[in-house]
Amino acid sequence: MKAQYGGKLVDVWRVSDDVIIDKWVQEAFDRKAIKWYSQNNNVLRVTSQTFNSVATPGDYLIQLSKNNIIVLSEKKFKREVTFDESKVRE
Repeated sequence: MKAQYGGKLVDVWRVSDDVIIDKWVQEAFDRKAIKWYSQNNNVLRVTSQTFNSVATPGDYLIQLSKNNIIVLSEKKFKREVTFDESKVRE
């Protein structure tokens, strides 16, 4: 889905083990920018241009650019991200 973050329109995905419908998320898995941690399937490893991090179900991934994905907690997401209803798709 699309949202506003830091004054920019960005792609957003709420981490879950549901079927992935967002093309950018599937592409990130395919190029191994994100992958489920092998010893704990509830932890997603995020390898980004600026740093590496982890996410768990309920966290949000924000794609700032193809090689720059950040993780936001649900609390921070609700505080810092807004939706442009004309561009949001679920």
